Amino acid sequence: MEFYFDKKKMAQSAHYLLSLHKGEGMDPRSLNNLLYLANREELIKNGYMLAGGKLCSYWYGPGIREVTEVIDGDSNDEEFKKIWEEYVELKEGVLYPVKKTEEFEYLYGNLSEYDHKVIDSIDVKYGKMGVFMLREEMSELDEWEEPSMMVSSPITPEEILLKAGWSEKNIGEVAEDAKGSLVFHEMLEPHEL
Repeated sequence: MEFYFDKKKMAQSAHYLLSLHKGEGMDPRSLNNLLYLANREELIKNGYMLAGGKLCSYWYGPGIREVTEVIDGDSNDEEFKKIWEEYVELKEGVLYPVKKTEEFEYLYGNLSEYDHKVIDSIDVKYGKMGVFMLREEMSELDEWEEPSMMVSSPITPEEILLKAGWSEKNIGEVAEDAKGSLVFHEMLEPHEL
């Protein structure tokens, strides 16, 4: 099962989450964990993810591969790098929201009111934890397995839903919806020659 990766929504989610910390900044691994948790929360409750992406187990807990790659400077997705840099900046190993002057609705236009509530609840529960305390919490998630040799290993949405008690039938319906969404977004995006 693969969900459409909404690059702008992911960057807006990161900016919003970082903004909740009022200039304190955040460790990149912690931000990735929190974005994972927001995606996971929406997946389990509603059958879709906040912004999509490839879910992975890392030594520090679960995260989103595209976020890891863009933070580490390893992303080959120039469009996502550009969008990410409009919203998030890295200073001396700490992430901060890029200062914006836009109105709230414009700045977070891709996020619904429900998305804000999910991010807020994740931040209240986990946002003040340090990297290692957060890693300890993440290790309790059913789908997370510590990868060997400091490499990542994939976590599938099906695995999360199964462990959350979803039936095979309902998971199949989610997979069909996700596939339809991918096709829809591919049709909307301009074709490269």
